[in-house]
Amino acid sequence: KGSIAAARGHSPMEWSPDASQIAFLSTELPAKRNAGAGDEIEFEKHPVLTRIHMVDIESGETEAVSTEGLHIWEFCWSPDGKEFAAVVSDLPYETSWYRCRLEAFSASGPARNLHRSVRPVGKPAWSPDGLRIVFTGLNVAGYSDLYVVNTGNGALEKLTNDIYEDNEPTWSPDGKVIVFSSDRADGGETQGWHNLFSYQVETGGIEWLTQGAHNDRSPSWSPDGRWVAFVSDRGPGLDIYLLDTARQTYQVTNMTTGALDVNWTPDS
Repeated sequence: KGSIAAARGHSPMEWSPDASQIAFLSTELPAKRNAGAGDEIEFEKHPVLTRIHMVDIESGETEAVSTEGLHIWEFCWSPDGKEFAAVVSDLPYETSWYRCRLEAFSASGPARNLHRSVRPVGKPAWSPDGLRIVFTGLNVAGYSDLYVVNTGNGALEKLTNDIYEDNEPTWSPDGKVIVFSSDRADGGETQGWHNLFSYQVETGGIEWLTQGAHNDRSPSWSPDGRWVAFVSDRGPGLDIYLLDTARQTYQVTNMTTGALDVNWTPDS
């Protein structure tokens, strides 16, 4: 127990809300190193930070947009495309991730704190109305729960509080439902299987969406709300699947290497 899925993510990419840009994570080039020193010593002296970069679809020009001096672990766009919410730390070390914080910033402004914790947080997702951000965080018992923070006043609300690992939340386009991956299904606690579940924002009710002895991860709502795309190992490898409103699943890819994060284009 005590894990947050992909909290030290592999360089996810996200379309801007207007589909004109793609934001991604990129690690800065390391400083010139002393050939006589060990890698650990040099890394401590010259920490290598990861920043958010944006590439313009039309021109192909790329620029770094996150605040200098911040290490970005994960991020998401605001629905109006003016800000990012990101899990950040001042240093890129493993111990830094355990004391990371949630901040928001624009491409031209300083970062503002949204939530600071003594335990890891991850997978932020901005609500469609721009007023809230859902994210995962470890509770005092070491289990991963879902939280929502108000982007205006910083008020924090805990959505789940149990012995399950709840990860990778994503909002429905109307803001009424949060889909997430969890081991709360049969075989989850004993075998580690993760399936998809829905959280009703108004009532707090939780319902299953997928079931089975496999791992369904990285859910992502389609812009029209008709589908949830996700990655699953229910086949020979990691592939992309679609889930409809009747809880039927359809395989989309058949890859030999495997799929990772799923991100819809805004015009999908």
